[in-house]
Amino acid sequence: MALWIIVFLSSVILDQATKQFVISKVQWEDSFPVINNLIYISPEKNMGIHIGLLRNNKIIYLILILVVLCLLFFVLLKSKNIHLKSSVTLVAGGITGNLIDFTTKKGVTDFLNFNLFGLKLPNCNLADLLIVTGIVIFIYNFSSIFKSHDDLF
Repeated sequence: MALWIIVFLSSVILDQATKQFVISKVQWEDSFPVINNLIYISPEKNMGIHIGLLRNNKIIYLILILVVLCLLFFVLLKSKNIHLKSSVTLVAGGITGNLIDFTTKKGVTDFLNFNLFGLKLPNCNLADLLIVTGIVIFIYNFSSIFKSHDDLF
């Protein structure tokens, strides 16, 4: 269990540190390439869930996030499956990182912008990448996660 707590706390700390670093070095709404024509640093404030959803329903957002976090921590405590624990830990770390921004800064700091084959994706941050990575781990290992019911809980 200690490993998962370390991974969770490290992901939250790293997320907050990267956001703070970018804010201290780059002006809001400025943009500069990290890898030209692929990855840009472009800090902006996101006032809701993904790409601004629930922007005007902050109470619903907080309740939804707290319920999801409780469920994730329940799964983390009860599961014996390493893939499920990895997935849940990364998702919980990402959600917590964004929740800290949402509650302390009245919006989430997004700063990574990916331009894939001319398609400019919405800005994101490390917390968002952790959430996506956790979901990808879950999907990739879906069959092994649910293959043996003994490993689940």
